[in-house]
Amino acid sequence: MMRRQRDEQQSRVFYDLSSLVLNLLRSPPMPISLPDHFLDSLLRLDATFSFRKGDF
Repeated sequence: MMRRQRDEQQSRVFYDLSSLVLNLLRSPPMPISLPDHFLDSLLRLDATFSFRKGDF
């Protein structure tokens, strides 16, 4: 009896997860628009990291 309940619960979780994945594949979320200054700060961070990597 306990095994059957566990199997049913696992099946339900698998079904829910599969449904979620299929829904995401059918209608992916809209792209996030980031402010321009966000990209600039990422580029500066990358340049700083590249410089420090070369020091070793």
